[in-house]
Amino acid sequence: MRDLMLGLIDCSAGMLLIIPLFGQQDGDIIRQVSLLSLQDTPLFIKTAFLAIIFFIVACGIAELALQNCSFPLWTKAKTGLSMILTSLSVVIFIATLEPYAAFFTFVLLVIKGILLLKRP
Repeated sequence: MRDLMLGLIDCSAGMLLIIPLFGQQDGDIIRQVSLLSLQDTPLFIKTAFLAIIFFIVACGIAELALQNCSFPLWTKAKTGLSMILTSLSVVIFIATLEPYAAFFTFVLLVIKGILLLKRP
């Protein structure tokens, strides 16, 4: 059940592509736009955003698809990989001054941490 929850939480990171959490300067106003609508941001930053979201969602899909996999390497690495990718996304969003996206991913990280504390 825990793997199912962690996989769904990782897949929910894909919402960062469509929810308007990223700030974009528009004259004197800062508008909130989705990542797919974000403009005037350096290409390497937008690429980093897309890459980390892609890796988190891919990890979530793998967790959901391989729930019953008994391969020792996967069973040991899946939770750590998920936590590392989400932590890295929080750091990236904070470093690029995107507080709403950082808060969203931080909440996902806290939920994962609570799930790991509650495990038997």
